[in-house]
Amino acid sequence: MSALDPIDQALKKAYALLARRDRSEGEIRIKLQEKGIPAEVVVATLERLKSSGYLDDERYLLAATRSLVANRRLGDRRIEMTLRGKGFGKEEIRTALSQVRGEIDEGETLRHLIAREREKNPLWDVKAKRRLFQRLLSRGFAPAEILKYMGEYKEEFIDDHDGQ
Repeated sequence: MSALDPIDQALKKAYALLARRDRSEGEIRIKLQEKGIPAEVVVATLERLKSSGYLDDERYLLAATRSLVANRRLGDRRIEMTLRGKGFGKEEIRTALSQVRGEIDEGETLRHLIAREREKNPLWDVKAKRRLFQRLLSRGFAPAEILKYMGEYKEEFIDDHDGQ
């Protein structure tokens, strides 16, 4: 039984990683390097993966952006930070974001998240507003945008103590 050549061994490891989920070129590079695979073998492996269609950063970037927008309902800042961590550049991310935001508007996402919170918590007091504001900030929405859409919901007061 002959041992696999280094590129075939690296491909086997890369296929195992890609079988679990789609990954970027940068993620595969890092994982292979962590496994002690020499740089020239990593480069050759990445080229083979790209030429066979298993690795396509443009496709991955659009799918990841779409998922972060539609499923995780994150703001542009958090999406950019997440995708930068996967090895993509600022311009690539902005292009993908503008394409996806043409389909799903950030304002609509904010409206949805605020409306959902209002359904859960009908008391729209200052404490609830602050908590929601902080949660939306951590999701990557811009403070001005949050305040703009939170301002659409005016406080409702009941004049009488008996609720009429």
